[in-house]
Amino acid sequence: MCKKELLKKIKTKGSLVLIQKYVEDIMKEKYHDNLLDDEIFSLFEKVIDLAKDMYEEDKISQKGDVTSIFSVLLSLCNKLEINIFDALLEEKQRVLSEYYT
Repeated sequence: MCKKELLKKIKTKGSLVLIQKYVEDIMKEKYHDNLLDDEIFSLFEKVIDLAKDMYEEDKISQKGDVTSIFSVLLSLCNKLEINIFDALLEEKQRVLSEYYT
């Protein structure tokens, strides 16, 4: 499957959009109105945890760390009103246009 078909399938099924909405609902339920600063601090902590677990080669903890980082990033996107799917497409187009111009 080519990249364009894959992107179309993702957009059609809305998987990234649905994941982002799911994370938003979970974060609201769990943390209520967490401040943006708290989210960023949490992200730093989780990246440090991942680095430690990578050094120790703890695959089970790495999986949890990456999942936590992804959730916090999506939560940040929600707080900043960024649709991650659209942002990924826009960034890809920007990079391609810089590369080919």
